[in-house]
Amino acid sequence: MKERMVEVVIGDPYKFSVILQTIPEWNIDDTFCNGILLFGVNGDIYPSKILTATLTSEIQPLKEKLTSLATDECLFSMEKKEAFKKIYDITMPEDTNIENDYRFDISPMSFADDGCFVFAIRSGCRVRILASQLKYNIKESRHDFEDIYVNEAILELYEINELVSQLKII
Repeated sequence: MKERMVEVVIGDPYKFSVILQTIPEWNIDDTFCNGILLFGVNGDIYPSKILTATLTSEIQPLKEKLTSLATDECLFSMEKKEAFKKIYDITMPEDTNIENDYRFDISPMSFADDGCFVFAIRSGCRVRILASQLKYNIKESRHDFEDIYVNEAILELYEINELVSQLKII
């Protein structure tokens, strides 16, 4: 097996960062590059627990999302909980006749599967990151928004571009 070990923190965890580590014991060969993928947002880590991430299938979509951030002045200026809820509803509308719109969603698949959502909104040369860990309400078939904590970070676009340029699996 060719060893592809990655241990890296890209960006500033007290603003926004991507934390990667391959775990050799989770890989029988170098096909999937299983490991840990976390985001640092304003000093907090998302998701709140360790999940197995298939880094070869998580990193490229993340890079693509971060290089094509959607602009929305209204969402950018909203109060953070209100903006997060609005983006969640855009991303996963309650009405099943409305298509999902993922343009603000930068959550890797491994995050969303565990109720961790990270959204990004661009306004000019600034980027607002919103993150929260939600509990799923099985009865309602929706995530629960009562008493949620939404974390946010504001970055300059060049900081996101620098992060993307460093984001790769060796």
